[in-house]
Amino acid sequence: MTVPDGRSPGIEASKQKALERVNSEQQQQDRVSAFDSNSFSLLDGASGTPQKSNPQNAITQSQEANREVSQLLNDFYSTNIFSIFPVAKHIQSLHIDERLKAGDTTLVGDIQHLTINGVEKNFYSFATKYCSHHNPLEYPIYDSYVDRVLRHYRDQDGFAEFKNEELKDYARFKELLIQFREFYGLQEYDLKQIDKYIWQLGKDYFPKNYGK
Repeated sequence: MTVPDGRSPGIEASKQKALERVNSEQQQQDRVSAFDSNSFSLLDGASGTPQKSNPQNAITQSQEANREVSQLLNDFYSTNIFSIFPVAKHIQSLHIDERLKAGDTTLVGDIQHLTINGVEKNFYSFATKYCSHHNPLEYPIYDSYVDRVLRHYRDQDGFAEFKNEELKDYARFKELLIQFREFYGLQEYDLKQIDKYIWQLGKDYFPKNYGK
């Protein structure tokens, strides 16, 4: 696999550059911490926890908060979800609080699959981003940049053995990030930092128009 301008994204050559960006305030705002305190306050009711004693008010408030959080994530990450309310209602119905706190990887699968107007939908990337905004240390984000980088280093250095489609199995995806961290001696960084590091490598070396 080649990269733009003939550069080779060797792990030793590019590690310091990417890690510096991961640790910078600007990069933290660019990807994971870009919501202000008002946006994050919506998360208090996003996963179905009643906020008022009146059951109907609690349900309405929870669904509305979930819809707003889903819309924020959708707008921020351009995840191309055009029917926000069904997605928010679906998430609210799962009662996800305890599973989020526990870092339950199966929750991503429960969120990503739903039916809208009789059509089966798969919002995998969105589901990882939604969970990550609730518990970023336990839920690394999947996107096309991370996918591309993991496949590249599998082929270049053999850090792990996996088929491309395994990256769409969230438990396996998380496991591969841990293997990546161990293989390249990056144990001092948590999964949130590793995920941002890999994302930055992908953004630098495999831009959206790469190969076109």
